[in-house]
Amino acid sequence: PDVDGQVLRPADALEGAVRDYRAALEVYTRAETPGEWSELQNNLATALVWLAQVHGGGSVTELEGAEAAFRNVLQVTTVDASPANAGVVLYNIGTVQERIGDRLTGHLQRAKYREASETYARALDTLRRGGSFEYATTVERRVSPFMNRVAAME
Repeated sequence: PDVDGQVLRPADALEGAVRDYRAALEVYTRAETPGEWSELQNNLATALVWLAQVHGGGSVTELEGAEAAFRNVLQVTTVDASPANAGVVLYNIGTVQERIGDRLTGHLQRAKYREASETYARALDTLRRGGSFEYATTVERRVSPFMNRVAAME
């Protein structure tokens, strides 16, 4: 992509998005605009996940930021009030935790994988409680092999 005669790398655009979302979160607060705040947190998390993918390597900084932002979404999109939506957010958290685990080794990796597996189990339960049976089945097909591998590590 070309902006004002400058070629942007994918990381440049994502880093700009992350900066913009963080700036917007200074304006849109959870107390005053919870819906907008939650949406910005979700968008920030997604941008950080993509940025981690573009950067590659072993750093978990962006992924840890994404996990924190997705957890913030759950402050507004609660399991009790909106289980189907909260289940999707929990699935996203589990996916980020799994990716963090992929970048770790030894006991730290096993601990993060265990955390991801527990989050996936909670996501599946929450999705089903929210009536999202079809999506829960799709998620279960995706995460079951991972969860079985984690259980075998014990």
